[in-house]
Amino acid sequence: MFFFECAGGYAAQRLKKTAGIAARSKGLFNNNPFTEFEWPEETKAVKRKKAKKRKQKRLDVFSKEEIETLVSQCKREQEANFIQFGFWSGLRPEELFALHWEDIDFVKGTAFISRAKIYRRGYKIIDYEVDTTEELKEVKTGELGERDLILLPKAIEALKAQKQWTMTRRSFVFHNPYWDKPWTNTNQLANRFKECCLQAGVRYRRPYMMRHTYASMMLKHGEDESFVARQLGHVDTTMVRKTYREFIPDTGTNNGYQFRNDWESYSDPDNVESAMR
Repeated sequence: MFFFECAGGYAAQRLKKTAGIAARSKGLFNNNPFTEFEWPEETKAVKRKKAKKRKQKRLDVFSKEEIETLVSQCKREQEANFIQFGFWSGLRPEELFALHWEDIDFVKGTAFISRAKIYRRGYKIIDYEVDTTEELKEVKTGELGERDLILLPKAIEALKAQKQWTMTRRSFVFHNPYWDKPWTNTNQLANRFKECCLQAGVRYRRPYMMRHTYASMMLKHGEDESFVARQLGHVDTTMVRKTYREFIPDTGTNNGYQFRNDWESYSDPDNVESAMR
């Protein structure tokens, strides 16, 4: 019954058609009994699930104090390094997974971003290097593509701390310390990130919020929108303005907002019009 309550769209139409064909083929009915069937409204459970999903997509960024607490309270240093780099680089989780040591230039202070690591479900992992279950693809379609990410001091600090763990062993920069093998998927990351938040006493938000936190910090402190867009891998500032407009201050003011009108010489337009009659 739960499936009937949740099904909709193309899947629902296919189910109705298939059930009707099966019934007629067995001689149970002459006509499709599902033709006039009306799907019931969404259950409260489904509505709550959708509401929760919408809430998770809101920009609920971490504060500087929360970031510092989270990093300092991680039990495993590799998790602390991963989280610190995630907050101060703004990379997508898939880009963090795919980062290789050969991509890092400590002299220039940059990271060459060209790959994203995705995990194909349904197969047993035999080797944690790239194989039939893991695939390195080009960065997100329709975005900037390959880019040199200029690293902030905190990001470089995290990479230097990570050297001792993976630099001489394998090509991937970050490993899941729980298994001591490269990260594979976002569900795995979410579980570890949730545990770190619990240990630190920091309210949990999905790991992707590290990227949003980076962007909001950069914009709130006056970094150029075009620069931030390029750092994030966007071709222009459209997505930045749409997603982070609440964090973009107007320059040239003490309080972060520039009025569009001259309110010192304000006069009511209706009164002005009446006085001219």
